[in-house]
Amino acid sequence: MTEIYDLAILGAGPGGYVAALRAAQLGMRVALVEQARVGGTCLNVGCIPTKALVTATDLLVRARRAAEYGIRIPEAAPDLEGVMAYQRAAVDRLVGGVEQLLKEWKVTVVRGRGRLVRPDALAVTDGAGGTTEVVARNIILAPGSVTARPPIPGLDLPGVVTSTEALDVSTVPAHLIVIGGGVIGLEFACIYEALGSRITVLD
Repeated sequence: MTEIYDLAILGAGPGGYVAALRAAQLGMRVALVEQARVGGTCLNVGCIPTKALVTATDLLVRARRAAEYGIRIPEAAPDLEGVMAYQRAAVDRLVGGVEQLLKEWKVTVVRGRGRLVRPDALAVTDGAGGTTEVVARNIILAPGSVTARPPIPGLDLPGVVTSTEALDVSTVPAHLIVIGGGVIGLEFACIYEALGSRITVLD
């Protein structure tokens, strides 16, 4: 017999997982469908990892300027592997916290790519290609967002990366051109400038 949930939610970002937790707290049986890690863009590849990198590189900049405050320390230099590990650990810690809350409130997390097939059902395809159906009296669609790649010639060339890919690098580029002078672009410009890149922002 098919299990029927009170609520099924497609997407475990900040809209989806918060709705799942609140519904569970109100006594509903909840299924949460997600193909990636819980937490969504902000937690996994957006606000949180970039703020971790900003924190690390801000500390580096302050250490380099310590003499201005009468403090003598050896010359500060970035350990890129360590900086990236710090950023990943910050994300992992927060994702783990969300997962623990979902477990405590007995939210069923269904892994896979979901799609609405009926007003009361989601079809979820897992990584192996198998499909399961999640049936619920109520459904919330909270699929989130993906990184946009504008139609600029040359974006498929080697060395061109998205903001997501710029969060996990093994080397610091000597020269980084950032396309877009908004919050995200300038944040990466500041991070990489502190790590040693020469920066050009195109806006």
